[in-house]
Order: sequence, then C-alpha cells, then structure tokens
Amino acid sequence: MLVISSEKQDFSATGGIAEYYEAIWFSDAPLGVILGEKVEVWYEYVLTSYPGQSTAEKITIMPTEQPIEATLTEAEAVAQALENDALNGDMSIYTILFVSYDTNSRLWSVHVKDAMSPEEEITIEVRDH
Repeated sequence: MLVISSEKQDFSATGGIAEYYEAIWFSDAPLGVILGEKVEVWYEYVLTSYPGQSTAEKITIMPTEQPIEATLTEAEAVAQALENDALNGDMSIYTILFVSYDTNSRLWSVHVKDAMSPEEEITIEVRDH
C-alpha cells in the first residue's frame, strides 16, 4: 500500500528541496483499505528510498466526507480522480492536496501534485452521479 502525505515539508534551509511530500510503500497492509481513503499509519522504520519502504504496525482508516447532496464519498471521488487518464501512463507519485465538492454543478474537484516535481498543481473534476 502506497501512502503519500498531503503535508509538504521544506528542506530548502539545509540545501534540500522546498516542497517534499513523504511517500512510503507499506507491506503487511490489511485487506479492506481502498484506493482514495485517508489513513493514519504507525511504523517503526523507513528504508531510505523514494518512496520509502516500511512495515505497517497499525493502520486507521479515517472517516470519509460525504456531502448530503452527493452520491459519492470523498474517498470514491479521489479514487476516480487517481484513475483519470490525465494521471495515468507515467510513474509519477501524486499527493492529494485537497478535495472540494460543488453542490450546484455536482462536481468534485480533486487537487493533486506530482510529489517528485511539485511545481504544477493539477485539478481533476469528477462528476457526482
């Protein structure tokens, strides 16, 4: 299971990059975690690579938002956005910056960045059924 932080870290003061998003591949992830869900993961170590590698000691699935007017949950909208053709076809690692829902247009807007080169923000719109 690949988990990518939406919180950026700034390492520019020490000569690193100004916008770094932690990404870790976890082994021993429980069944039932679905693409697009927010999770909190406890672990003891990370192998130094990008993305890092570790073993999940404990995972909590965070509650997903679902506006009263929406058919999809936020997690379902994120999953659909991550499967969008605009993001597929390369080996990029995308972080979800934020998600919003417009009740008038019935559209979810999923704002993502390539964690490896975070200069460009991409917005994927997902139509709510």
